[in-house]
Amino acid sequence: MSRKRTRAPSPPLENIDTGIFRSGEVEDRGSTFVGVFSASVPAKQLQKLPDFKGPRVADYANHKVAAWRKPSRQRSIVPNAPPIMETGHDDDGEQYAGKRLEKVLKDLEVEGSVVVARWMKGGNIGPIRFTHMETVAKQAVQKWLDAVEEGKQAEARKRKKVEDEAALQELRDRLRFRDQNIATMRQLLADKTAFLADTDPVPPTPSKLPDYDTMEKPGLDRIAKARDASIAFILSKLEDVDEKLK
Repeated sequence: MSRKRTRAPSPPLENIDTGIFRSGEVEDRGSTFVGVFSASVPAKQLQKLPDFKGPRVADYANHKVAAWRKPSRQRSIVPNAPPIMETGHDDDGEQYAGKRLEKVLKDLEVEGSVVVARWMKGGNIGPIRFTHMETVAKQAVQKWLDAVEEGKQAEARKRKKVEDEAALQELRDRLRFRDQNIATMRQLLADKTAFLADTDPVPPTPSKLPDYDTMEKPGLDRIAKARDASIAFILSKLEDVDEKLK
């Protein structure tokens, strides 16, 4: 005779590092269903989770149906064929349930192991139990998929931040180089103007440069436009002086 539980297990802490993702609970006429999924933890290990036990044997899950799907060591002889998948299941007393969980993994196109635990406090609830098992299995898999997607987005944000900072540093370096060019061009203009007027050259008054390292892109872009305008102006003046020196 199946043993009965007195209370549902408490949810475990879960995240992408532990590799185990838990569904919510589905309750129906005294039966409670909970699913867990992992892309790395084997099914047999999932079946031994403390979540499926309680302080007394009477609190243990009655059934821990498992299914798994992973790449096979066999390789297809057909070029560019999709990888061959190895699947399996353990009904653990719930006949036909394991095959249904296999189908969940296949339909969601995921690799890993899923276990659905059932605690029976009431009587038989009929075929609807398979629907409940599929529901919690899909929930557990979806939690993992969401965590993977969040991990990808976090990595993309981190990568973009690094790229943006590199672009900012490059812009700061270009501005410093332009400042040096402008200083050189101003000195050249002063020398040529003095030569044209037959006077001693007057060194240009040095200007205080901004602290580019403390500035963000909008401010740097504004200064870049101003520096371009300064270079164009000085070049125009140099052309005028050169024309007079001919």
